[in-house]
Amino acid sequence: MKSFVCWREDAVLSVTPRDAVTLTPAAFQAIHHPLRLRRRPLATRSGGEWTSEDDLLDVMRGPLRPDGFVFVPIVGDSGSGKSHLVRWAREHLEGTSGWEVRYLPKNRTNIRKVIEEVIRGLDGPAIDGAREALASAPGNTEKADVLADRLLDELALLIGHLDSDEGALRSEDVALFIEKRRQHLVDVLRDPVVRRRLTGPNSVVPRLVELAMSGRRPGDGLDDDAVHVSAVDLPLEFEELATASQSARDFLTKMKTIPRYLEMAVQVINEVLPMAVRRVFISSQIDLVDVFRDVRRALLADGKELALFIEDLTVLHGVEREFLDAIVEPATQAGVPVMAKLRVLFAVTEGHFDGLDTVRTRCDDAFWLDATYDNEGVGPEEAASFVGRYLNAARIDPTQLEKLWVDRQDDRWLSNSCEPCEFREHCHKTFGVTEEGYGLYPFDGVALDHFVRVLSPDRFDPRRLVAGLAHRFLQQAARELQRSEFPSGDLLAPFNDSDR
Repeated sequence: MKSFVCWREDAVLSVTPRDAVTLTPAAFQAIHHPLRLRRRPLATRSGGEWTSEDDLLDVMRGPLRPDGFVFVPIVGDSGSGKSHLVRWAREHLEGTSGWEVRYLPKNRTNIRKVIEEVIRGLDGPAIDGAREALASAPGNTEKADVLADRLLDELALLIGHLDSDEGALRSEDVALFIEKRRQHLVDVLRDPVVRRRLTGPNSVVPRLVELAMSGRRPGDGLDDDAVHVSAVDLPLEFEELATASQSARDFLTKMKTIPRYLEMAVQVINEVLPMAVRRVFISSQIDLVDVFRDVRRALLADGKELALFIEDLTVLHGVEREFLDAIVEPATQAGVPVMAKLRVLFAVTEGHFDGLDTVRTRCDDAFWLDATYDNEGVGPEEAASFVGRYLNAARIDPTQLEKLWVDRQDDRWLSNSCEPCEFREHCHKTFGVTEEGYGLYPFDGVALDHFVRVLSPDRFDPRRLVAGLAHRFLQQAARELQRSEFPSGDLLAPFNDSDR
């Protein structure tokens, strides 16, 4: 087996994109590993009972609340597999009789597409009005640089008219900040020097415009906070402050020297940002609550329930509040159905609904992806099975994998690429094998345990495992094996940085 490489670079690339949502159905099913889930209330940060993906399907198919909906969160950090699980559930439930399924993927889904997908194929006064408003919205007719200026204008306008008494989550000092300092913040947002900084290349406003126009892209490097403004986005360096107008410079200096001022300014900007995004990119003329009512009335008339699968709530940025108000409306009044029943499965990060009791109390138990890598969570054998599925798929010609999927007769459609190999017996004995029969070469059990432990210090981390052990490792290992250099110091360096 010296210099032996049993995987293909094209296969590695086809099954290890940055986001699993871009996988073909064949590749997605080939690498899918049942994720370890804990079930507990959304407001509970730890504990809960271990459960399975099949239990998640049962909840989505199960009884509705008396108000006619079921609202199921999947909670986890970035890279934990939330979007993957939403897609898996949708593919298993899409053909359910009596359901009208709407699927909102995380990537390439802007807020315009969210509305278009929800109203697709349906009619009603509010729906028809929404179509007309979308067609004439600035976000559909103007260039990105113009939209960036519009977004700043809307932010300044909304902050200038913000009422200090509104907002259930506002503390006393934030309310006082709005009352006493909002005009100073408006001056900052209207200052020409500040605007050039905020709209320049790689800055916050072009990022927000791109997300609103095009949505997330695979491998864009953004996280769930990309739809917000942070303190580092504001021009607070001394050379930037020097050329700003006097009023803007004075207030930016206060924000730089008084951390609480900066914190409150960022909080206020993010509070009005969704409304500003909505005005610029989908029009303030659209009443989304009315639109959603029309959607559910139309589906009720067709005798259907509405099932929504949302890979990440960030796709709703700009319309999330209206969306949440709409989905918790009862399907019946005085016992009489007035709107279609509703089933919603969505991925969200921990703490997203903190303080929003109207939503949190209406959620069914959440399914949490926070298992640690140890004997209490995901153990070495399960981690080997997770990686083993990628190893097996990486050994199959992508064209052949697609053919196997198309020709499948049952769930046992995927071949084990180790079976015809002349080295199978000695390879599996030497390097190890997963419970499914997939060989661990070029790893062995001990090495894999070390690598997984390094890549999962806080919790079992599927994204980092795929990137580090399948995508990068297999491609580099193939070249090194052919040169008799495996494993090189360069290959092991990322692991040595964390664990000697």
